[in-house]
Amino acid sequence: MSSSATLAVASLATPAPSLQEETPHEEVEHQYLWRCFPDYVWSQRVRDIPSWVWGFGYDVEDSSGSRRWVCRRFIQNKNPKPRSFAEKGIQNANAHLFKGHGIRAPPDKTKSAAEKKAEKLKAKDQRSVAEVMKLDTRLPREQDIANSLAKGFDRKHFQRLLLEWIIEENHAFSVCEQGRLRQIFE
Repeated sequence: MSSSATLAVASLATPAPSLQEETPHEEVEHQYLWRCFPDYVWSQRVRDIPSWVWGFGYDVEDSSGSRRWVCRRFIQNKNPKPRSFAEKGIQNANAHLFKGHGIRAPPDKTKSAAEKKAEKLKAKDQRSVAEVMKLDTRLPREQDIANSLAKGFDRKHFQRLLLEWIIEENHAFSVCEQGRLRQIFE
């Protein structure tokens, strides 16, 4: 390969982060990344990637050139099973950032379906558990609290308890039709 061709290829490829100066913290993160993805290397993409999502993950590829986005937060927190998504399914990474970490798309960028749905629900004056409890989901501990509350809610059990309450208190079943009670349930 001629030196001009080599220069052209080198200027198109993504510079490997290992060639850039790493902080000790980044070095530890990268060591963990490679432990979790032993058959992968930094991606050698030849064009820029427009999605904002890539800034929250690592861009790696295997020997066949198949690229993946690996969640940076999972690596930073040394999660034993870091989430990763194929390059072609970057919308899944987008949804993961919103649902898993509460990270919203910048105002002028593409939103995940989950974020759009959440905005639609919010437009109906429905507040999330995190909002009601004034939790800051950017903090891992408060994010865990919000997630455990959301996962811990069993709709069938709640409906059964409501039905038992109506029967025990001898209320008419039409009590469920009352506007204020319906607002509570919605």
